Amino acid sequence: MQVWRTKAIRSKIANTFQIATNLPASEAAFEQGPEEKTGSMSEALHIGASNYSSFAGKVLVSYPLSRNLAHSYKSHPDDHPEDLQNGAYWKRSQESMDSLSIMLFFLPEHLRLPQRLHDQNAIFVNLNLHASSICLHWSAVNKIIEHDLSPELLVENKTDYFL
Repeated sequence: MQVWRTKAIRSKIANTFQIATNLPASEAAFEQGPEEKTGSMSEALHIGASNYSSFAGKVLVSYPLSRNLAHSYKSHPDDHPEDLQNGAYWKRSQESMDSLSIMLFFLPEHLRLPQRLHDQNAIFVNLNLHASSICLHWSAVNKIIEHDLSPELLVENKTDYFL
């Protein structure tokens, strides 16, 4: 019974379109009380909002990591990883990479590296985004090996991973 509830909760959390709550406000707004408008998780992930607090950044980076883990370890009947052009697995991989790119591109100034190298929040957010990217590339490498796909793809994915 507990396992079912955990899976049900996890699937609800992973769907950003079902989350209606706005992201957390800044520390200053929390401590001092002035109202601060914040956007939703869906807006920040899919539109590229760049005005969110450090704590909201921590909340946001949990999404691509959980999405990539689910993508890597859950097989779907229509995945067709052997079909590089039309396979659902590869389309999800590309969507995940696009989402990570958007998040990195639209990071607020207070979370960007190397400008904020001594800020723990900036380091945490960036490390998690890069860890998500690494997980996604290793998943692709494993699929390429598992389905005996083109060796050039293997080299390309490993090269992307190390860059």
